[in-house]
Amino acid sequence: FMEGKTHTVGGALLAVSLSPLYTNYENSVTLPSIQGLNSLPNQAIILSIIILASTFGALLPDIDHKGSKIGRMFPFISYPLSTTFGHRTLTHSLTLFVPLFLIVTSVTTIYGYSWIGIAFLLGYFSHIVLDLFTPNGIVLFYPLLKTSVKSPVTIPTGGMYEHVLRLL
Repeated sequence: FMEGKTHTVGGALLAVSLSPLYTNYENSVTLPSIQGLNSLPNQAIILSIIILASTFGALLPDIDHKGSKIGRMFPFISYPLSTTFGHRTLTHSLTLFVPLFLIVTSVTTIYGYSWIGIAFLLGYFSHIVLDLFTPNGIVLFYPLLKTSVKSPVTIPTGGMYEHVLRLL
């Protein structure tokens, strides 16, 4: 599977690049008062939260793999997902992403933090897109269709091309 480093960089890059479209760094975001953070500029705090949310979102689809970073952190979730569905099936599918999108945007909008939800979802979506470039691809419409889908151009996992992609 594509390395976690590549997913975190891809997710954070996408979320940060698009952040001017979904948040106002100047004054529209109200942040909770956290001791020690009040001295930091609002923009730095918002950017840090966007990076954290998108990084978590970028790693989450691999919770279906016991050996992944997030799978090792949450083995009580990873093991059942891995043994029941396998890797790059349910958690890498649009059939899970669509309801996840609806739930995350609803909850974060209700609480006034839709920008955090958007950052998380951009990270998650970037993971799905990046895994389309792996030689095995992903089962994009699992469980409706159990056929693996991949890009016509693939990047071997952990190889030189993946490292170059991460550096770009």
